[in-house]
Amino acid sequence: MSALLKSQGVLSLQESAMGHKGDTSPDCLDQYYNLIISYGTLKGFDYSVGSKLQSICEKVDGFSKVKAYKTQYKTTPEIKRLLSARLDELESKFLQEELITKATYESLKDRVKTFFQSNQSDKVEVMRDQFHVLAYKE
Repeated sequence: MSALLKSQGVLSLQESAMGHKGDTSPDCLDQYYNLIISYGTLKGFDYSVGSKLQSICEKVDGFSKVKAYKTQYKTTPEIKRLLSARLDELESKFLQEELITKATYESLKDRVKTFFQSNQSDKVEVMRDQFHVLAYKE
């Protein structure tokens, strides 16, 4: 990675970590994110790579300094719509891999959608942690 940068260049990376949940995350969202993580693992994806970016960059020769930051997105109507749409989009994938039964997933979808319609969802950061890394080339 550092070979692609000019001298004194900065690599900026951002990625989420679905395994890192907020303190007030409801059980239904935890179950949903755990399904996504399990599906990713089966397909060779690491949906918690964001939490590993700093360590990855620190192991690369050529970076003189690495800074890391963690943030969470505020819950917005757009985020709720995106997550609700993903519930339907991912259903067939979860069922095909037998990660959950159809009846159990239907119940989970209902609980997540009900949560998104509640006032409580406006007070909870429903997106997982976002990790930001700046790696400076010598």
